[in-house]
Amino acid sequence: DFLVGENASARETLLTAFGTTTVDYQVLSIAYYHTKDYASLIALGQMRLAQPNPSPQMYFDLASAYYYGGQSEKALEVMQAALKVFPDNAADIQRAITEISSSTLSP
Repeated sequence: DFLVGENASARETLLTAFGTTTVDYQVLSIAYYHTKDYASLIALGQMRLAQPNPSPQMYFDLASAYYYGGQSEKALEVMQAALKVFPDNAADIQRAITEISSSTLSP
């Protein structure tokens, strides 16, 4: 339903099946991204980071959702947090911080 623009119907389906619209399912996150439903994508990213042992990619994904949702400051905050948790990934994280700061982050 999301991919054909029937967001209300899709949300109802999720609520019926899972009791929430925030479901950790990769296909759903792709649908949120393609339909520019950044609020749902952000909620999903926040849920993923709250799980034990989040990966660096989870930080990148949440930062991207914030960035494309028009919240660059939040995106930078997420990447600064990632830098503290994953110092071994500092080069990639710093590159993302630079791209967010200069508004050149690409999907």
